[in-house]
Amino acid sequence: MALPVLIKRTRLGGNIGGKFDFYFDGVRILITVPVCFKFEAGINATAALQFKEKYKRAILNFWTNSGFGLKVSGNYGVPFIPIIISSPEVKTNAYFTIDVKAKPMRASLRFDMNVHVGETERTIAHEFGHCLAIHDEYYTKGTWWQRVENLSPTKRLEFKSDVFALMNLGDKIRPRYFEHICKTAQRYLPGHVKLHVGLL
Repeated sequence: MALPVLIKRTRLGGNIGGKFDFYFDGVRILITVPVCFKFEAGINATAALQFKEKYKRAILNFWTNSGFGLKVSGNYGVPFIPIIISSPEVKTNAYFTIDVKAKPMRASLRFDMNVHVGETERTIAHEFGHCLAIHDEYYTKGTWWQRVENLSPTKRLEFKSDVFALMNLGDKIRPRYFEHICKTAQRYLPGHVKLHVGLL
């Protein structure tokens, strides 16, 4: 298959809630999630600006600067293919609306990302993981109707014991979060070249 390749509005076979652009030119991968912001009444301009800056930091600190990329084995021109993740604010054609609420509530991502204006960078980064088509990994406790959530296809409970992982209850990025990206990139390279997720 010819490079470069651009796949728009894709989830690359990952979690059904994901949606992003995948670009691969043979030496780097760009993952882009364009968003717009909607602020509930009662959130002033200063608080809105501060939230936007916090959102940018969350993406940068947890995802863009994760250090993970694709290590290359075989006769190839580069030993490592970086995965560069960004989430620019756009006026039109956003893939997700960041719907910011004035009062505390449980953060979630369905059609939009719903978060409180005072939400932590860690939780924003977790919800952004769903934009990247990555599953929840935590086990929901409580009454039987609360535990029904554990049956959702948007969860991967084989990792429920990894409580320090970002998509569980912690803040650590795991190599498995990039496997769907790795598998897609592999299809565009010669058979003797093998990719696997690793740290630079």
